[in-house]
Amino acid sequence: MLANLDGIINDPQRGTGIFEAKTTSAFKQSEWAEDRCPDTYMLQLAHYLSVTGFDFAVICVLIGGNKLHWSTVQRDEELISSLIHLERDFW
Repeated sequence: MLANLDGIINDPQRGTGIFEAKTTSAFKQSEWAEDRCPDTYMLQLAHYLSVTGFDFAVICVLIGGNKLHWSTVQRDEELISSLIHLERDFW
């Protein structure tokens, strides 16, 4: 398994985590409402957390070129396990 991280974060309280940056159009703004992260990116982050062993990721998105939003995603072992099985079947 491989991962192509946008960056790494060192948080004094949480330790080391993943940083991912995205852009999207204003038409997709609702997908990021209420501190949500779209499913496609959640799966990407779960994969990256599996590869790195880190406990959290921060995903930041620029919406419509002028609105910055970010959310923190915690490691989810159940999701990671399911994803690994799906990836193994795919390959």
